[in-house]
Amino acid sequence: MSEEKRSEFTDAISQLSTDPNNDQLWDKLEVLAGDLDDPEAVAAAYRKSLAKDLEPELAVSLGKRAAHFHEEWFGDDRDGLATLLSRVIDLHPTSEWAMQRLTYVLTVSERWDDVIALYQGFIKQTTDKSRLVKLLDEAFQVTKDLANRPDLAIDFLKAKLQIESTPKQLVALERLLERHERWVDLISLWRDALPSLSADKQRDSLAQIASTYFEKLKDPTESLEALREIFTDYVGHKEALSTLEKIALDESIVDALRAEALTTIRDVYGRAERPTDIVRVIGEVLPLCDEPVRMLLHKELGERLSELEEHAASHDHYAALLILDTSSDATQRSLR
Repeated sequence: MSEEKRSEFTDAISQLSTDPNNDQLWDKLEVLAGDLDDPEAVAAAYRKSLAKDLEPELAVSLGKRAAHFHEEWFGDDRDGLATLLSRVIDLHPTSEWAMQRLTYVLTVSERWDDVIALYQGFIKQTTDKSRLVKLLDEAFQVTKDLANRPDLAIDFLKAKLQIESTPKQLVALERLLERHERWVDLISLWRDALPSLSADKQRDSLAQIASTYFEKLKDPTESLEALREIFTDYVGHKEALSTLEKIALDESIVDALRAEALTTIRDVYGRAERPTDIVRVIGEVLPLCDEPVRMLLHKELGERLSELEEHAASHDHYAALLILDTSSDATQRSLR
């Protein structure tokens, strides 16, 4: 009797090699595998059939049978099941069933690189908007909470928010970017949000951008550009003014940039009718400048302090200027 079953078993395997879509034959083969205690031959038959260039729907149908059989007989062999499901995805790249099953198997095995690669592959080829949003959200959760890959989590969340955004997730992205010091991306996020903000909020955000450029990215040039956007129509923003003064007083910046910062300070405090602040900042900048610039600044301070009727202080700057240039007739006249 066993020889007869073995013969049936062999014949069924042979027929399935040319007719893999025969469910009745697969049912018979699986029953015979139990009778003969030979599940490996059936598993090999499934692998052989799936190795063929099958139609996508047949690949999924056969894959479901093969996966069920594998779990029943080889439940501990997750790698084998992952290989089988990967082949189904090769034949049917958009199969949601295969993707979900393989994601589960890889997650249980903590094969995070493979899980991420799987999501990346599906995301790349998905055109349906709602499906793409769902995949990006799942990939974000996996990389943030399970795989400990914050950089990738940020990228997945950014991609999702470009399609569909919520205030809660925008805040989550902002916190992630800040926590992992992705300053350029954070500035880009703030820039993108500017059109939706009120005028006051726009100025606050630009001040934040300027501060981040200066403090985090050590880029005073871009910082100054952001500040000028604020000062175009508003000269009273405290945080912006603080950053502007920090740029002017930064010992590491080049003289040309310091001169630009001082020009902006003169303009902003001038429009705000705060001449004493112009004098204060120029006085603090003086020691950082080379001699030719110091001479110009001493002269300017002498003139501004004279206009403010602070004659003693004005005298000090003209005296300092005369020490630097003893032959200056103009300075001597100013002193007299």
